[in-house]
Amino acid sequence: MNEQARAQLEKEIEKLTRELERFQQDAQAELNDLQQELNDSFQKKLFPVLQKMAEEKGLHMLFSAADAGLIWADEGLNLTEEAVKRLDGGK
Repeated sequence: MNEQARAQLEKEIEKLTRELERFQQDAQAELNDLQQELNDSFQKKLFPVLQKMAEEKGLHMLFSAADAGLIWADEGLNLTEEAVKRLDGGK
């Protein structure tokens, strides 16, 4: 194989490598988007069920056993607005 043919072949390999990398990045982004969409859809279905169960059981909060994060809390437990008012000097 002459030098010119080898150089052309190397350029073609580099081009195909870049295209493959872009394809992989696009596929990964598409997969991430789909996973997020599925997760969002699942959460929209699950949240009302959890809220209803918590209300039926007289619970004020629900935590995730997997990560100990707050899943749901009774709106009456949010003291943010009252705290802001008190900071501003009101009662």
